[in-house]
Amino acid sequence: MEENVFVSCPVEYVGRVVVPEGVSDIGERAFLYCSGVTEVVLPQSLQGIGMAAFHGCGIYEINIPESVSYISDCAFLCCENLQEIELPEGLTVVCEGLMCGCNNLRKVRIPQSVKIIRETAFACCPKLEDVELPPNIQRIEAMAFQDCTSLKQINIPDGCSAIGYGAFENCESLESIVIPNSVSSDESGGGCFGGCKRLKTVKLSENMIRIPSDCFNGCIKLREVSLPSKLEWIEREAFVNCKALTSIEIPPKTVEVEEKAFVNCENLRYVKAPAYTVFNDRAIVGSPRVRIERY
Repeated sequence: MEENVFVSCPVEYVGRVVVPEGVSDIGERAFLYCSGVTEVVLPQSLQGIGMAAFHGCGIYEINIPESVSYISDCAFLCCENLQEIELPEGLTVVCEGLMCGCNNLRKVRIPQSVKIIRETAFACCPKLEDVELPPNIQRIEAMAFQDCTSLKQINIPDGCSAIGYGAFENCESLESIVIPNSVSSDESGGGCFGGCKRLKTVKLSENMIRIPSDCFNGCIKLREVSLPSKLEWIEREAFVNCKALTSIEIPPKTVEVEEKAFVNCENLRYVKAPAYTVFNDRAIVGSPRVRIERY
């Protein structure tokens, strides 16, 4: 221990660790690769947890005091035994890679105070199925929930303005999604829902003027998409391999459907589009019986 900072635990230590009262911070990499440590008791005096503090630690559970105001990047990266965690109220940012690679994490409580979920915060947590986003969330950044293959439902609150690249990519258990009108195209990344193999219905924000590239790539059960009336572009490969899609209506303001936007949508039969909407030569490939009706 050093000036109220818990500096490090011997990597060979096995069992339970009690951090004494008076400690204000868990230092960077303090429990790095301490796979034999199964429990850590944190003091009520604790204020912060440093970067990669518990990376690769063997803890099964941890109680984080409400006094903690910050938790740094990758703090619980690859804690493979951890099954459930409750983040403290007052936390405003879930940092980058916070729980990434926690293979047995099933439930996480995100406090009401959180406004931003950073890149890869919960990525590669294949058993995570219970997540409730707080009502004041503003941003879900790139790959935040990527490869959370057991995540069945996610409600994105009104007020969220950004969903980053690949935020829910390969969330194979998601069946429906509603993107609130607070989300704009300028703050939406490509591949948001790519590889969501059970996704059946989607309602997009009315304030999206473009559908980003690869947005629904590989959503093989997607059969219903409600496109926003302000839509101007459908970017390349936006709906690649959406094999269950049978019809789609292009809104009146849509200027262009880009290359490979609907590649291998083999059951697509009917597309209704404005007279002036430009379809790239390879916009619809692999849909031999599709009919485009202009209005």
